[in-house]
Parts: sequence; C-alpha cells; structure tokens
Amino acid sequence: MIKMSKFRYLDKHILFAVFALQTIGILAISSATRVNAGADIRTLNMQILWMIISNIILLFISMSNVKFINEDNIGFLGYLSYFASIGMLLSVLAVGTGNGASRWLRIGGFTLQPSEFAKLGIIIFLTNLFYKNKDRVNDMLFIFRAVILLGIPLIMIAKQPDLSTSLVFLVIFAAQYFVAGINGKFLKVAVLAGSLVAAIFIADAHLPKDNHLILKNYQANRIMAIFYPENYQLSEAYQTTKSIRAVGSGKILGKGIYKGTLNQLSYLPEPHTDFIFSVISEESGFIGSLVVLGLQFFIIIKCIYIGKDVNNYLDIIFITGVVAMLAIQVFINIGVATGIMPNTGIPLPFVSYGGSSMLTNIVCIALVLNIGRHRKIIF
Repeated sequence: MIKMSKFRYLDKHILFAVFALQTIGILAISSATRVNAGADIRTLNMQILWMIISNIILLFISMSNVKFINEDNIGFLGYLSYFASIGMLLSVLAVGTGNGASRWLRIGGFTLQPSEFAKLGIIIFLTNLFYKNKDRVNDMLFIFRAVILLGIPLIMIAKQPDLSTSLVFLVIFAAQYFVAGINGKFLKVAVLAGSLVAAIFIADAHLPKDNHLILKNYQANRIMAIFYPENYQLSEAYQTTKSIRAVGSGKILGKGIYKGTLNQLSYLPEPHTDFIFSVISEESGFIGSLVVLGLQFFIIIKCIYIGKDVNNYLDIIFITGVVAMLAIQVFINIGVATGIMPNTGIPLPFVSYGGSSMLTNIVCIALVLNIGRHRKIIF
C-alpha cells in the first residue's frame, strides 16, 4: 500500500492535468469509435487498458524511493537506451507492418510503435552524451560525433517513413544541445543551416512531378498544399480541409459530446488518432479546444519550473528533452489539424489513441516527477 507521505513532495497539479487530458481523450475516442462507420469498440477498450497500465507505471516511478535518472547510472542507461532504440527500429524495417508505412510491430495481441519508445531512448542517450561531455560541447569533433550518433536512428525512422518523428528527434536534439551550453556562433550556424534546408525542400517541392531531387511526390505535394491548399483539396489537402471545417463548425461551445455531425458522417480522417483535436473542437468548441491547449501548456510549464528548481546539470538536460518532445508533438498535431503544418501523422500527447505514445509520454512525465520529488526530499 502506498504511504500517503509519498504524495507530500509529488507535483499533484501535473498528475491532475495528465489525468484530465487522458479523460478528455477517452471521451473523444469514445465519440469517434461510437459514431463512425466501421468503428470497433475494441479501440476504446484498448485505450482504457493502456491508460490504466500507464498510470500504474506513472505512480510507481514518480513515487519511488529510487531516483532513476542519476549520475551513477546515466552512462549505463544512456547506451542501453540508444542500442535498444536502434534494435527496435531495425526490427521495424525488417518485419514491421503498417498501412503504407512500416512503423509497427505486432507482438501477441498488441501492436507497438518502436519509434515512440525511441523518443524516450534518444532523450536519455543525449542526456548522458551531453552530461559526460559537458566540457566539450563546443568542440567540433564532439559536434560531428553527436550529429552522426543522432543521424543513425534518424535515417532508420525516415526510411519507415516517419518524417514527423524525425522532426521530433531534431527538436529534442536542438533543445538539449542549447541547454547543454552550445556556443552562440554554432547556434547561428545551425539556424542558418536549418533555414537553408527548409528553403531547399520548398524549392524542391515546386519542381514538376517526378523531377524532385530530394522529396518524393507525395511529400512535395504535402508541402505545396500548405502554400496552395485550394489546388489540393481533393488530394494532399483533403484530410486537412475536412479537419479545418470540423474545427470551425464547433464554434464557441461546440455541438455536444457524441453530437459532432461531421464526426457522425465519418467525414473526419483518422478521428481517434491524428485528427482527434478536430473531434474535440467540433464537439466542445473553442472553449473545449482552449481547455486541451491550456492543460498541455500547463504540463509543459510545470516541467520547466521543475527543471528550474533542481539546479542540476544532468536533470536539467533530461527535463529539457521531455519538454521539447511534448511541445513539438502538440504543435505538430494541432498544426496539422488547423492547416498550418503539412499533413503528417503524430499523436496528441495523453489524448490520441495509441498505447506506445501513451506509455512513452507517461514514463517521461513520471521521470520528471521523480526528479522533482527527490530534489525536494534532499533539500
């Protein structure tokens, strides 16, 4: 039995926000699977099961007397996480399944997405890399080494293909490197290089079909759909156009739970995963959308404050990785749903359907809470 004293130094506000988002997610998934043609109630049941499992893990890790991320074990955890991530990504390329992309592994009655677990793996690995080399973060040889080590899993993920997760990896890397103390001149070079790459992609997307130098036709069309959505309403912008209409149709207060007419007509694409925000917006309106955004923002800010309070180089780098991962996932998911990002699938943290995503995000939050709780116990 859990002693009540263990709750004393636990950030219960984050727990409440996570549980609230999970509950909203269950309601939205219930709506999407209840009224859409061909929906399977097992989807909702599986999400409830993953929610129960993940919350047990959340409470165990966050209230454990063991500080899981510490100076003594970060080296072992870092390399274990890296090679485990590489192994899982290799297995996906070898025997993975999926609809148009090999991103999942079937194990028994479960379907897992290794790239989700690899997000946590890369956060732990980079935490170790920057912590153990904190005096060399501005050394050119170290920078080259870090980029190569990151590039290996990035290439594997891009081959699935899963460009949205590749972007998440890059944002995690950039955020952790920034906090690790990268020199301003290198940061400027990185920003210029990133801008140049973006410009090259956009220019390549404007080339005629089958003449793209870097992008595949479908990737180029998704970029073009951002600039000229009216020309792609029946193709690459088809899903996004539907999503935008659903979001707008909710108006201020929404149509009510299970009363989203566009959702009922199976108008929304992937309503329980990539476009779950559209379901929430249609049924709970602008107010409900603000609640979801507010809860996500609250969790991110609270994690930042925990990082600010710990005053420990190792903990700060790890928490930065978690914050970057959550923030970019929220931005991409809602950006796609509202048409400001290319149509690329990524789950909304704690809300979208998916056990792999739920477990990864929950373990990340649990480790942050574990760090915050032990800091208060010590000081």
